[in-house]
Amino acid sequence: MTEGIWLWSDGSTESILEVSKQGEYSLLVSNQCGSDEDTVSLYFTECDYAIYAPNAFTPDDDGINELFKISLVNISKAELHIFDRFGEIIYSQSGNDLYWNGSVQNGEYYAINGVYTWQLKYTTDKLEAGERRGFVLLIR
Repeated sequence: MTEGIWLWSDGSTESILEVSKQGEYSLLVSNQCGSDEDTVSLYFTECDYAIYAPNAFTPDDDGINELFKISLVNISKAELHIFDRFGEIIYSQSGNDLYWNGSVQNGEYYAINGVYTWQLKYTTDKLEAGERRGFVLLIR
């Protein structure tokens, strides 16, 4: 394979151009056999927010599916509460890396097998506030 010379419209000469804004980008590639040029127009669309939560986890120290972990996309602030069957909060966490390992009151002891209710209060990157609720099955 023959090496080529890369020349992007911004003057960079790497084979890959990382872009952070929309616009028109052109590339001229040449080698001893000739050259070719092309232009591409990039348009970015704003992503909506997303929340993904599993419905079961198995915190049994086998290294598989140990955490109830909520994945957040375009969420700037979030707060997670886990409730027992009596409606008592047994675990709370704030931030963007939200997970529960099955502990109660931040590690004093571990919850038993069963279904637990969760509540997520959040603010999107667009400063829209919301709330989600769901259930998760804990199996040891």
